Amino acid sequence: MFPLLAVLGCTDDPSMASGHYFTCVAAPSVECWGNGEAPTVARARLLSAYLDEVCAVSADSLDCWGFPIEGGGLSEDVPTLEPSQIAELDVGLDVACARSLTNEVECWGPSAPQGGPDVGAGVAAGDGWACVLTTSGALDCWGSGPVVEASDGPFELMAGNPTAVCASSGTAVTCFGGVIPDHELSAEPSALTVGGGHACAVVGEERSVECWGLDDDGQAAPPGLDDVHAISAGALHTCAIDTRETLACWGSDTYGQSSPPD
Repeated sequence: MFPLLAVLGCTDDPSMASGHYFTCVAAPSVECWGNGEAPTVARARLLSAYLDEVCAVSADSLDCWGFPIEGGGLSEDVPTLEPSQIAELDVGLDVACARSLTNEVECWGPSAPQGGPDVGAGVAAGDGWACVLTTSGALDCWGSGPVVEASDGPFELMAGNPTAVCASSGTAVTCFGGVIPDHELSAEPSALTVGGGHACAVVGEERSVECWGLDDDGQAAPPGLDDVHAISAGALHTCAIDTRETLACWGSDTYGQSSPPD
Protein backbone atom coordinates (compact mmCIF):
# COMPACT_ATOMS: atom_id res chain seq x y z
CA MET A 1 0.00 0.00 0.00
CA PHE A 2 1.27 3.45 -0.86
CA PRO A 3 1.97 5.45 2.31
CA LEU A 4 -0.24 8.23 3.56
CA LEU A 5 1.56 11.37 4.71
CA ALA A 6 0.48 13.55 7.60
CA VAL A 7 1.91 16.28 9.78
CA LEU A 8 1.81 16.12 13.58
CA GLY A 9 2.87 18.74 16.08
CA CYS A 10 5.87 16.70 17.18
CA THR A 11 8.54 17.49 19.72
CA ASP A 12 12.06 18.28 18.55
CA ASP A 13 12.98 14.60 18.96
CA PRO A 14 9.75 12.60 18.77
CA SER A 15 9.61 9.08 20.03
CA MET A 16 7.69 6.52 18.01
CA ALA A 17 6.68 2.92 18.73
CA SER A 18 4.78 0.29 16.76
CA GLY A 19 2.85 -2.70 18.04
CA HIS A 20 1.50 -5.45 15.83
CA TYR A 21 -1.19 -3.36 14.17
CA PHE A 22 -0.76 0.17 15.51
CA THR A 23 1.77 2.96 15.95
CA CYS A 24 2.04 5.58 18.68
CA VAL A 25 3.99 8.83 18.65
CA ALA A 26 4.82 11.34 21.37
CA ALA A 27 3.58 14.64 20.00
CA PRO A 28 4.19 15.54 22.87
CA SER A 29 1.28 13.65 24.48
CA VAL A 30 0.85 10.11 23.16
CA GLU A 31 -1.23 9.70 20.00
CA CYS A 32 -1.95 6.25 18.52
CA TRP A 33 -3.58 5.00 15.32
CA GLY A 34 -4.52 1.55 14.09
CA ASN A 35 -5.93 -0.78 16.74
CA GLY A 36 -3.99 0.76 19.65
CA GLU A 37 -5.36 3.05 22.33
CA ALA A 38 -3.47 5.66 24.33
CA PRO A 39 -4.28 6.97 27.78
CA THR A 40 -3.48 10.57 28.65
CA VAL A 41 0.29 10.65 29.12
CA ALA A 42 1.69 14.17 29.28
CA ARG A 43 4.85 14.94 27.33
CA ALA A 44 6.16 11.42 26.88
CA ARG A 45 9.78 11.39 25.74
CA LEU A 46 10.32 7.64 25.19
CA LEU A 47 7.95 5.04 23.75
CA SER A 48 8.20 1.32 23.06
CA ALA A 49 5.59 -1.25 22.05
CA TYR A 50 5.03 -4.83 21.00
CA LEU A 51 1.88 -6.79 20.16
CA ASP A 52 -0.82 -4.93 22.17
CA GLU A 53 1.30 -3.37 24.93
CA VAL A 54 2.92 0.07 25.11
CA CYS A 55 5.19 1.75 27.65
CA ALA A 56 5.87 5.49 27.81
CA VAL A 57 8.43 7.41 29.85
CA SER A 58 7.72 11.00 30.83
CA ALA A 59 9.71 13.31 33.08
CA ASP A 60 8.41 11.74 36.28
CA SER A 61 6.62 8.49 35.40
CA LEU A 62 6.78 5.20 33.52
CA ASP A 63 3.33 4.13 32.29
CA CYS A 64 2.44 0.85 30.56
CA TRP A 65 -0.93 -0.15 29.12
CA GLY A 66 -2.57 -2.52 26.66
CA PHE A 67 -3.64 -6.16 26.62
CA PRO A 68 -0.95 -8.44 28.10
CA ILE A 69 -0.75 -12.17 27.44
CA GLU A 70 -0.17 -12.92 31.13
CA GLY A 71 -1.59 -11.35 34.29
CA GLY A 72 -1.20 -7.62 34.76
CA GLY A 73 1.47 -7.40 32.11
CA LEU A 74 4.06 -4.63 32.18
CA SER A 75 2.03 -2.31 34.39
CA GLU A 76 3.03 -4.43 37.40
CA ASP A 77 6.48 -4.59 39.01
CA VAL A 78 7.80 -1.62 37.04
CA PRO A 79 11.57 -1.03 37.34
CA THR A 80 13.18 0.85 40.19
CA LEU A 81 15.04 3.14 37.80
CA GLU A 82 14.00 6.78 38.13
CA PRO A 83 11.97 7.78 35.03
CA SER A 84 14.09 10.92 34.60
CA GLN A 85 17.18 8.68 34.36
CA ILE A 86 15.85 6.24 31.72
CA ALA A 87 17.69 6.69 28.43
CA GLU A 88 16.32 3.71 26.49
CA LEU A 89 13.27 1.46 26.65
CA ASP A 90 12.33 -1.72 24.78
CA VAL A 91 9.09 -3.72 25.06
CA GLY A 92 8.86 -7.39 24.12
CA LEU A 93 6.19 -10.02 24.73
CA ASP A 94 5.22 -9.43 28.38
CA VAL A 95 8.78 -8.34 29.12
CA ALA A 96 10.42 -4.91 28.93
CA CYS A 97 13.93 -3.64 29.58
CA ALA A 98 15.17 -0.15 30.37
CA ARG A 99 18.65 1.39 30.36
CA SER A 100 19.61 4.38 32.46
CA LEU A 101 21.83 7.32 31.57
CA THR A 102 24.61 5.55 33.48
CA ASN A 103 23.99 2.27 31.54
CA GLU A 104 22.22 0.44 34.36
CA VAL A 105 19.87 -2.21 32.91
CA GLU A 106 16.67 -3.51 34.46
CA CYS A 107 14.05 -5.87 32.96
CA TRP A 108 10.56 -6.64 34.24
CA GLY A 109 7.28 -8.32 33.30
CA PRO A 110 5.67 -11.79 33.58
CA SER A 111 8.03 -13.22 30.93
CA ALA A 112 11.21 -11.42 32.04
CA PRO A 113 14.19 -13.83 32.07
CA GLN A 114 16.06 -14.28 35.31
CA GLY A 115 19.66 -13.21 35.73
CA GLY A 116 21.54 -11.46 32.98
CA PRO A 117 23.82 -8.42 33.08
CA ASP A 118 22.82 -5.27 34.93
CA VAL A 119 24.93 -2.95 32.76
CA GLY A 120 24.79 -2.32 29.00
CA ALA A 121 24.94 0.28 26.25
CA GLY A 122 21.70 -0.91 24.61
CA VAL A 123 18.72 -3.16 25.39
CA ALA A 124 16.32 -5.44 23.49
CA ALA A 125 13.44 -7.46 24.96
CA GLY A 126 11.90 -10.56 23.38
CA ASP A 127 9.67 -13.47 24.38
CA GLY A 128 11.23 -14.85 27.55
CA TRP A 129 14.62 -13.40 26.68
CA ALA A 130 16.56 -10.15 26.60
CA CYS A 131 19.81 -8.84 25.15
CA VAL A 132 22.16 -6.02 26.01
CA LEU A 133 24.72 -4.40 23.77
CA THR A 134 27.80 -4.23 25.94
CA THR A 135 30.09 -1.21 26.06
CA SER A 136 32.62 -3.25 24.06
CA GLY A 137 30.10 -3.92 21.26
CA ALA A 138 29.20 -7.53 22.04
CA LEU A 139 25.67 -8.92 22.28
CA ASP A 140 24.94 -10.55 25.63
CA CYS A 141 21.62 -12.43 25.51
CA TRP A 142 19.95 -14.56 28.15
CA GLY A 143 16.71 -16.50 28.52
CA SER A 144 15.07 -18.54 25.76
CA GLY A 145 15.97 -16.30 22.82
CA PRO A 146 18.15 -16.38 19.70
CA VAL A 147 21.59 -17.93 19.96
CA VAL A 148 24.33 -15.31 19.57
CA GLU A 149 27.88 -16.56 19.21
CA ALA A 150 30.54 -14.89 21.34
CA SER A 151 32.64 -14.33 18.22
CA ASP A 152 30.00 -12.14 16.57
CA GLY A 153 30.48 -8.39 16.58
CA PRO A 154 31.53 -5.87 17.62
CA PHE A 155 28.26 -4.06 16.94
CA GLU A 156 27.17 -0.42 17.12
CA LEU A 157 23.35 -0.64 16.99
CA MET A 158 20.84 -3.30 18.08
CA ALA A 159 17.08 -3.82 17.74
CA GLY A 160 14.81 -6.80 18.19
CA ASN A 161 11.36 -8.34 18.21
CA PRO A 162 10.25 -11.31 20.34
CA THR A 163 11.76 -13.86 17.94
CA ALA A 164 14.79 -12.07 16.49
CA VAL A 165 17.49 -9.53 17.23
CA CYS A 166 19.48 -7.62 14.59
CA ALA A 167 22.72 -5.70 15.13
CA SER A 168 24.86 -3.56 12.85
CA SER A 169 28.61 -3.41 12.37
CA GLY A 170 29.52 -0.75 9.84
CA THR A 171 27.18 -1.34 6.89
CA ALA A 172 26.63 -5.04 7.71
CA VAL A 173 23.50 -6.03 9.66
CA THR A 174 23.48 -9.49 11.24
CA CYS A 175 20.14 -10.92 12.38
CA PHE A 176 19.80 -13.78 14.85
CA GLY A 177 16.76 -16.02 15.28
CA GLY A 178 16.24 -17.14 11.66
CA VAL A 179 13.30 -14.80 10.98
CA ILE A 180 15.00 -11.89 9.22
CA PRO A 181 17.94 -12.27 6.80
CA ASP A 182 21.29 -10.56 7.20
CA HIS A 183 21.68 -7.46 5.06
CA GLU A 184 24.35 -5.16 3.65
CA LEU A 185 23.30 -1.51 3.80
CA SER A 186 24.36 1.15 1.31
CA ALA A 187 25.74 3.32 4.14
CA GLU A 188 26.23 3.13 7.89
CA PRO A 189 22.99 3.31 9.90
CA SER A 190 22.03 5.79 12.60
CA ALA A 191 18.84 3.94 13.57
CA LEU A 192 17.59 0.35 13.31
CA THR A 193 14.12 -1.15 13.82
CA VAL A 194 12.84 -4.74 13.57
CA GLY A 195 9.27 -5.71 12.63
CA GLY A 196 7.46 -9.03 12.38
CA GLY A 197 9.53 -10.34 9.48
CA HIS A 198 11.28 -7.25 8.15
CA ALA A 199 13.73 -4.64 9.35
CA CYS A 200 14.51 -1.04 8.41
CA ALA A 201 17.44 1.32 8.97
CA VAL A 202 18.07 5.03 8.67
CA VAL A 203 21.30 5.31 6.68
CA GLY A 204 23.92 7.78 5.50
CA GLU A 205 24.25 11.53 5.78
CA GLU A 206 20.94 11.93 3.94
CA ARG A 207 19.25 9.83 6.67
CA SER A 208 17.27 7.89 4.08
CA VAL A 209 15.45 4.61 4.81
CA GLU A 210 16.35 1.09 3.69
CA CYS A 211 14.23 -1.97 4.52
CA TRP A 212 14.60 -5.69 3.86
CA GLY A 213 12.94 -9.02 4.69
CA LEU A 214 9.31 -9.98 4.17
CA ASP A 215 7.46 -7.53 1.91
CA ASP A 216 4.08 -9.16 1.23
CA ASP A 217 2.24 -5.98 2.23
CA GLY A 218 4.84 -3.43 1.17
CA GLN A 219 6.22 -3.12 4.70
CA ALA A 220 9.78 -3.29 3.38
CA ALA A 221 9.20 -0.85 0.49
CA PRO A 222 9.61 2.67 1.91
CA PRO A 223 8.85 5.78 -0.12
CA GLY A 224 11.66 8.17 -0.96
CA LEU A 225 12.43 9.65 2.46
CA ASP A 226 15.33 11.68 3.78
CA ASP A 227 16.22 13.54 6.98
CA VAL A 228 14.44 10.79 8.97
CA HIS A 229 14.99 10.96 12.70
CA ALA A 230 12.45 8.48 14.09
CA ILE A 231 11.39 5.10 12.65
CA SER A 232 9.44 2.12 13.97
CA ALA A 233 8.39 -1.20 12.41
CA GLY A 234 5.26 -3.15 13.33
CA ALA A 235 4.22 -6.64 12.29
CA LEU A 236 3.31 -5.68 8.71
CA HIS A 237 3.89 -1.93 8.52
CA THR A 238 6.50 0.76 9.19
CA CYS A 239 6.29 4.45 10.10
CA ALA A 240 8.92 7.20 10.08
CA ILE A 241 9.15 10.92 10.90
CA ASP A 242 11.51 13.36 9.17
CA THR A 243 12.98 16.60 10.46
CA ARG A 244 10.15 18.53 8.80
CA GLU A 245 7.76 16.71 11.16
CA THR A 246 6.24 14.82 8.24
CA LEU A 247 5.00 11.35 9.16
CA ALA A 248 5.02 8.56 6.57
CA CYS A 249 3.65 5.03 7.02
CA TRP A 250 3.72 2.13 4.57
CA GLY A 251 2.69 -1.52 4.50
CA SER A 252 -0.53 -3.18 5.63
CA ASP A 253 -3.42 -0.87 6.55
CA THR A 254 -5.93 -3.52 7.63
CA TYR A 255 -6.46 -1.83 11.00
CA GLY A 256 -5.59 1.71 9.91
CA GLN A 257 -1.99 1.33 11.15
CA SER A 258 -0.66 2.99 7.99
CA SER A 259 -3.20 5.82 8.09
CA PRO A 260 -2.12 8.25 10.83
CA PRO A 261 -4.41 11.08 11.89
CA ASP A 262 -4.40 14.39 9.98
